[in-house]
Amino acid sequence: MQIRLGRGDDVTGVIVTEPTLVGRQTFVTMVEAGDWAVELTEPLTLEADDHIWIRGAAVFVQRPNGSPVRHEGEGVWLCR
Repeated sequence: MQIRLGRGDDVTGVIVTEPTLVGRQTFVTMVEAGDWAVELTEPLTLEADDHIWIRGAAVFVQRPNGSPVRHEGEGVWLCR
């Protein structure tokens, strides 16, 4: 399963997206932002009201009552 975020900004040479609110419980193995994607090394369960964003080859998740948690993955360019 995958989730798509906004296109992202790469002015620093690293894709960075704005935090996006998760609307319902979701199980993901890939997070896409335009032509960039992060394939996660382990499946990730997102809960409703979490925020998720990409920075480079990492996915960050922030629960409503916690600090952001980094999940390392492999960044890949998508050919469309």
